[in-house]
Amino acid sequence: MKRSQRDESKVQQPQMNEEEAISSSSSTETEGQMPVEEPSPEEAVDWKDKYIRLLAEFDNYQKRMRQEREEWFREGQARLALDLLSVMDDFERALKAFEKSDDVASLKEGVMLIYKKLEKTLHQHDIRPIETVGEAFNPDLHEAMTMIPAPKDSMKNKVIEQVQKGYTHKGKVLRHPKVVVGK
Repeated sequence: MKRSQRDESKVQQPQMNEEEAISSSSSTETEGQMPVEEPSPEEAVDWKDKYIRLLAEFDNYQKRMRQEREEWFREGQARLALDLLSVMDDFERALKAFEKSDDVASLKEGVMLIYKKLEKTLHQHDIRPIETVGEAFNPDLHEAMTMIPAPKDSMKNKVIEQVQKGYTHKGKVLRHPKVVVGK
């Protein structure tokens, strides 16, 4: 008896063909959604005005960011130039000393002090020399001037001599070192 009550409680669904099933499924998908209404002309004008203002605001933001980046760059250049000017002053004093003095040892010592000061200034601005001699040749890092026979087999495809120093700034190559490579 319990079984018959369960059978009766079941509602029998009518059989549908394929087209009815598709239209039924699409209608059930939109049942939970709010119907989309076309905006009134006043609302459309209001939305368009908001959109145009947003675009203008974004364009102003981009211009402001570009100007700030350029200003940061100029400030960095100015700091480096200011630090290099003190080295330039030292070189001018050294040139005057060359005219007045015949003591080569003291003049050489003065030039070495200026060189050390310049190295320190560059180091403070994260400008570092690239060490090359004895390193494996890397075409992304080195600029090969020429290839010569390697003095030892272990020096093949390695930098034998550095013609011009290369430098990096914060890990990026400023100037590639010019090198002689063993073949």
